[in-house]
Amino acid sequence: MIESTKPVTDTNDEPEILARYSKVLPRGRGGGGYELKANLSVKIERTPEDWTARVEVECLYEWGEGKTEEEAISDLVCSLGEYRLSLMDFKDELGECPARDLELLEDMVT
Repeated sequence: MIESTKPVTDTNDEPEILARYSKVLPRGRGGGGYELKANLSVKIERTPEDWTARVEVECLYEWGEGKTEEEAISDLVCSLGEYRLSLMDFKDELGECPARDLELLEDMVT
């Protein structure tokens, strides 16, 4: 049997998390031309490269990214608004989870 002399390296490409916390975004918070209709609890993560803001509610999982926390939050609100509009285009054809996402988004973002 031949054994390898190559060192084992970590192949995990996940970035190092520098910070992780929850934050409540206030009603009226905007981003990309969209605005929150209600307070929204989000999870914030910071890596050496960027920031991520994400929301997880039932089937709904959306996120935003940016070089700062504010950019990530604005990108998230914009992502929620754009997702809402795309679901509205197919409102009569949606399955169970996307239909529920649309209900949530209609109460969440305008």
